[in-house]
Amino acid sequence: MNSLPDLFGATFLINLPERVDRLKSAKVQLTRARWVIGPAGVEIFAAFRYIEAAGFPNAPVRGCFQSHLQCLRLAHERGVSSVLIIEDDIVLSAALPRLTSSIKTHLGTRQWDFVYFGHYGTGDISTARRNLNENELRFDEWTGEITTTCFYGVNGRILPRLIAQLAKQASGRMGDQEAGPMPIDGAYNIFRRNNRDVRCLIAHPKLGWQGVSRSDITPHALDRLPFLGPVNSFLRKLKKTASSWHS
Repeated sequence: MNSLPDLFGATFLINLPERVDRLKSAKVQLTRARWVIGPAGVEIFAAFRYIEAAGFPNAPVRGCFQSHLQCLRLAHERGVSSVLIIEDDIVLSAALPRLTSSIKTHLGTRQWDFVYFGHYGTGDISTARRNLNENELRFDEWTGEITTTCFYGVNGRILPRLIAQLAKQASGRMGDQEAGPMPIDGAYNIFRRNNRDVRCLIAHPKLGWQGVSRSDITPHALDRLPFLGPVNSFLRKLKKTASSWHS
């Protein structure tokens, strides 16, 4: 067992083709973690981009939602036991290669349907330091809400009903906070709330987190000013470099 993707039947990295900057950064992360890029490892999924929101809060939210949904559909069509999904702004803990064996033990001895290796809105949980010991890693059961979907896995046994709910929501009534179009993380929260048998685990500490880059879904006001592009890019690089020292 060489890497985390080896524990899953399929692994997808979601990337908008025009976001070459994010793909380049993600490939650096994957290479550092010793993950293979390609059909036998991490597959690059060309994310959907729409002009119309079609009931979603905005067009980018729709693109994100449909991209995650399509990854789930591909996994289900292949009949895999589980799928790992990563977004292209991911930063991976440098401890991951050493922790793969421990992760395999945790997931192999616990019942789980969702497993979040990176997560937000889950309380004061730190990011994994480089020298984290295997016995310091744990996976806690979580029943509350989780924001973001930057780094998570889904068990194949729930894919049919999860896909069915997401497809129904995508065509639901605009503004319906329970059954209508919404961000993908909110849809997952509703699915777990409505399916009490579904078990969700979160990594403690976090094994991945969102990097610092321009967001296509919720762009900062300054990103709308083209002449500030180089300045914003430089400042993000500084922040990203600083955060990587702790990975």
